[in-house]
Amino acid sequence: MTPEFNSQIAELFERYQPLSETAVDRVRTAAVMSADFIAAAKKPIDAVTETTLRLNKISHESLAKLVKAQSDMVEAAVDAASRHLSTAADAQSWKELVDAQMSLVPSERDRIVKDARRTLEVFADAREDVKDVFQIGPDRVTKAAKRARTTAGKTATTARKKATATKRRAKKVVRKTTARKTTARKATTRRTRKAA
Repeated sequence: MTPEFNSQIAELFERYQPLSETAVDRVRTAAVMSADFIAAAKKPIDAVTETTLRLNKISHESLAKLVKAQSDMVEAAVDAASRHLSTAADAQSWKELVDAQMSLVPSERDRIVKDARRTLEVFADAREDVKDVFQIGPDRVTKAAKRARTTAGKTATTARKKATATKRRAKKVVRKTTARKTTARKATTRRTRKAA
């Protein structure tokens, strides 16, 4: 290679080397920023995971309570059926049978009400547990309310603009239609006058 060519290459290398170093520095900075962003995204994922695990635990515990209550209800119903059959077998007359069966009705009613209350208590406990999972502080409520007001304001503004634009278009159509009718009437009038 010629010395001129070598000097031109050296000159180009000196001129563009700082640009390449700047580009490498920018790529490095972008990589660090991306890593920070990804690390920051980990916190919400951890929060969602924790919340999901807590909800799963509440669900399983509530389901276990419901299954236990259901089992107790079935056992009580079987016991009640057994009592009804025993009293029916022991009855000596129709009157005695009816009286014995009627004497069992209040205890059956109480048992059914107790079972229903127990089931409702399981659901109420589950509701409270879920409410505790999603309990938010007053500062988050305030921020959410501000966001809701801002969103509502923007939505209302957009709706007003759309309504105004629609009214303008409607007026324009009415003006055009009226102008066409007027022009048509004038033309009809002219024709009738010429014909007469």
